[in-house]
Amino acid sequence: MSNQFIEKSKVKILFILLFLSIFLIDGCQVEKDIVKDFEENARVKELFNKNDLSLKNLKFDSIVEEKDLGINHLNLTIIRFTQEYKGLPIYARQIIYHFNEGKFDKSYGERIDNLNIDVNPRVTKNSAIRIIKERVNILRPDIEIKDEKTILGVFNLDQDTELAYWNLDFQYVVISAVDGEALYEFNGIYT
Repeated sequence: MSNQFIEKSKVKILFILLFLSIFLIDGCQVEKDIVKDFEENARVKELFNKNDLSLKNLKFDSIVEEKDLGINHLNLTIIRFTQEYKGLPIYARQIIYHFNEGKFDKSYGERIDNLNIDVNPRVTKNSAIRIIKERVNILRPDIEIKDEKTILGVFNLDQDTELAYWNLDFQYVVISAVDGEALYEFNGIYT
């Protein structure tokens, strides 16, 4: 073996050891999170299958069971979802399901189905970011908008549906991804 090959091998081994040491330091939490996510998804699927409910167009957000809250007498499970259309989130259209003793009890939020819109934006993300920052600066100059938190999704309010952009730092400004016009604006201050 050549010295060059041995040196390259040493560098690779050192890199792998460094990576593993970093992973092992944080790895316990990462592993716990992966196991928890897997268990939560399995529990959600079990409840929905058992109650003949559809998970179509739902993205899992969270699950809360009584035992998580230190309550054990009602056997209540609450599951929260973001609704999606073709993989894009639907603005402000979360849906929450309640299960009592494993049986579907009730849901909160309107299930949005049968949408039919083009999911190809005509307005670029950079243009949308600029417009959103301008609008937010007028409404709430105290709010900082981070570019990476601007997302493309579906805006569905009062049965009007359009492809849109909004920013997760301040979700009260929604811009059309079709023509760049404001679809929704609110300063976020309730009086």
